[in-house]
Amino acid sequence: MPFSLSSKIQTFPKLPRFHSRSFNAIGEASNQKRVVTLTPRTNSLLCVLRVLLIFSLILTLIWIAMVLTLTSRLAPNLSSSGVADIVRKWQSPADSVALLNPWNQDFTRDTTPVSCHSHNDYWRKVPLYSAISAGCVSVEADIWFHKNDTAADLLVGHDKKSLTEEKTLQSLYLNPFLQILENMNKASNLGNDSVPASPRGIFDKNPEMTTLLLLDFKSDGPELWPIIQAQLEPLRVKRWLTYWESSTNKRQIRPITVVATGNAHFDLVTSNTTYRDIFFDAPLTDIKNTKYTNLNSYLASASLGKAIGTVWAGNINDKQRKTLTTQINDAKEKGLITRYWDTPSWPVSWRNSVWKALLEVGSELLNVDDLEAAAKWNWDWCVVAGLVLCG
Repeated sequence: MPFSLSSKIQTFPKLPRFHSRSFNAIGEASNQKRVVTLTPRTNSLLCVLRVLLIFSLILTLIWIAMVLTLTSRLAPNLSSSGVADIVRKWQSPADSVALLNPWNQDFTRDTTPVSCHSHNDYWRKVPLYSAISAGCVSVEADIWFHKNDTAADLLVGHDKKSLTEEKTLQSLYLNPFLQILENMNKASNLGNDSVPASPRGIFDKNPEMTTLLLLDFKSDGPELWPIIQAQLEPLRVKRWLTYWESSTNKRQIRPITVVATGNAHFDLVTSNTTYRDIFFDAPLTDIKNTKYTNLNSYLASASLGKAIGTVWAGNINDKQRKTLTTQINDAKEKGLITRYWDTPSWPVSWRNSVWKALLEVGSELLNVDDLEAAAKWNWDWCVVAGLVLCG
């Protein structure tokens, strides 16, 4: 029999036919099973949650508005003085003198001097001028011996890795001081005004106020001493340095007071027995030592922790207050200004608590890192609703 393909094809039974309405029916049944019926109690809970959410959003917006308003009202006003203008424009150490020309007669017009010390001032974006703009009457410079191919110099920086030949004691501090005081003590071009009989200091609101330059010797004292003496000569010639001389045996306050600390040797400070214009930073914890007087020293300083022990949560206890009071009174009897360093910087509320306590017991110079917070803010309003507004 001849091969036939059709004879080999199996005949399969017919499958039942499904229509689209069958699938729709299945889908509708499935949907009906997923429908959740909300009870009245569930509806009530959802309504309460919606109300609470809306209420929370409203409270959050009110809190944000309050904080922004307080910040705006409590923040110090931006200064328009000459020194503030320098702070805004300063880019490099060369600007420390270049930006003083032309001279702005309103250099410190709206700046009130405050007894704060700009700790590690050279670390700031704008050394010296940031402190003056805030009103701080004391600045600190760490100095290192450096010798290049031509001469020895004094570089300014926290450690050797941070030193550059552009950041020198002269470029950041001495030359600007000299230029500022030249302008502050010029005779006016109007009327019969003449050069003032007593030299004027940096702050217009208190021209008799001296500005402290605290030199922290990082290299060995004898190595630094002759260079410092030579670089201070332009200010010395103008009689703008606070000095002592044996003929009167009195200390005369002038616009700039230079104080030596760190690796500075007390014997170097007192080596000249007829005249001196660099004073010592006496150890406050040894202030009863009779060798420290206001004829050879100007400050009396100590680490807060070493002076009174650990301060917990910014709270100086009664025993510690008593110790502070004794140290400060002993220094005042000698005519020395006290300064405690290594104070807490954070949390802000702890820092402010220590600042207040130090002022309450009579310390006269606050060692600070945050210039604006120390000099211009109301410390009671630094922390509002758990938010730090200053510092």
